[in-house]
Amino acid sequence: MPKFKLTEDWLATLTGWVIVLVIGAGLIGPGPQKANLSADAGEITTRSAMAVGGWSISATLDGTAITADTAFDSLEDGGIYAYTCANGSLTAQQLTALPEGIDAALPEDGDALLILDNGCEGALALNYSISVFVRWPLFGLFS
Repeated sequence: MPKFKLTEDWLATLTGWVIVLVIGAGLIGPGPQKANLSADAGEITTRSAMAVGGWSISATLDGTAITADTAFDSLEDGGIYAYTCANGSLTAQQLTALPEGIDAALPEDGDALLILDNGCEGALALNYSISVFVRWPLFGLFS
């Protein structure tokens, strides 16, 4: 029985096409994402995060887990999300403009802005994370 054998050039070409297909089909994305914000008592901090859905959100106040009354696990492109801690509780709201006194750049395309305002008596940490697999919205096919 004759053996089927490809030359090195054909093997390299086929390997290249497989790589192009995997990237072009959006099967691999930018990978795991994290947006960690931390602020001491009385501080305000900002951070941009990728505008996608499926975020896992956790918060701690002096090492003790707390939950927000509303947590935004899906961030919109250009969205501004403010988390405020007061009297030991965390509240969240989506804003249409930057609040006064916040010196931050508006989010770039594909990003959202997170604002953490710590009015509590202790160190506050807000953690956004997303799994290893993030789909690219390639030409709108997967969005």
